[in-house]
Amino acid sequence: MTVQIKKRTVRKEYLARVIGEFPEGEVICDKPILQISPKLGLNRVRANGKEARTVFKRLAYYPRREAQKRQSSNSAPDIRSETTAASTAQPSATDDDDDAGKPWRKLPGYSLVRCLPLTGRTHQIRVHLQFLGHPISNDPIYANQRVFGPSLGAASTSDSDDESIMSRLERMGKDEVAEAVAYHDEMVAAYEKRKAEKMTGERCAVCGTELYSDPGEHELGIYLHALRYADVEGKWSYETGLPRWALPPEGMEGPREVTRESDPLAVELGRLGLEGGMENEVENGENGENEGRKKEGETFT
Repeated sequence: MTVQIKKRTVRKEYLARVIGEFPEGEVICDKPILQISPKLGLNRVRANGKEARTVFKRLAYYPRREAQKRQSSNSAPDIRSETTAASTAQPSATDDDDDAGKPWRKLPGYSLVRCLPLTGRTHQIRVHLQFLGHPISNDPIYANQRVFGPSLGAASTSDSDDESIMSRLERMGKDEVAEAVAYHDEMVAAYEKRKAEKMTGERCAVCGTELYSDPGEHELGIYLHALRYADVEGKWSYETGLPRWALPPEGMEGPREVTRESDPLAVELGRLGLEGGMENEVENGENGENEGRKKEGETFT
């Protein structure tokens, strides 16, 4: 398998849970990606970046329900509860108290999206989803309004704000918790927010290193799941079931597995003539100026 990955003859498919209502049909994003800061793990869409291409297909959309009562400080978070997200509108009087005065509101639900990277750039899936306006809902970098503002960097190709974004991102985990985790998903109760990893102001008694607090469980991963790996010639394949966070919310109907009877992403590969020639490098942490577009060629905004 290692040899095949190096030869780029392995097709990879992922599943992501993203903010808002992702459009139906196959969506292709072919924006180039540039590494802005290796230290901060920041990558963005740039015309002078490396070629990148991802095919997306919505699996399900779950509209937002009425906000549930806040869980007590000793209760476990419900990882299937609704997603909250950014908006350019100001918060209304019905928003939760700790959201008051902040430039974000809850958007109508979240989507589950199948992701097929045809190239293997660092953070490719995460960056392309952010560019399309539907970042992974608990992504501490690309769904963080404290870093990118209310628009969350949607459709951005300019480097004019890179310095300010890096400055804000560097503060995350030092003097601020990652607000994407704290405010973009209702699975995080007040107790979990207090647990968020942050510099404590203390130092190691032996070496003097500045110490962080322990991260909460919700900070140890994002809603991006390796769903299927397969040989492009069809000699072998391996796939997993849906993760818990991808199952339908209680009381709502939705898929509990990915069917292969009619695989739109496999069809898409065949249509593009890429079964045996796609570039698929090893991902770090998952995976030009034309807009991302639907398969019919329509401009996606």
